[in-house]
Amino acid sequence: MRAISINAAGRALPVQSGEGDWIQPPGGEPFDIRAVLRILKQLDCRGPVALQRFGIPGVARGHLTRSIAAWRKLAGRAGI
Repeated sequence: MRAISINAAGRALPVQSGEGDWIQPPGGEPFDIRAVLRILKQLDCRGPVALQRFGIPGVARGHLTRSIAAWRKLAGRAGI
């Protein structure tokens, strides 16, 4: 793999019904991203990983700052 993209969206049924959120802020995703990162490490993936967080209401700078901090924490716990 040359690159990996992780999109942290809400669960399918609430999103399809219009009640859920497509993209979740850091910590709001309904699954454990660390599990995905651990699998990528086991597969010896060395390419860049993009964590997409767009369309979240509010101030973008604040979301970016929190996303970077959350990513560093997740990556550290996953050992990547």
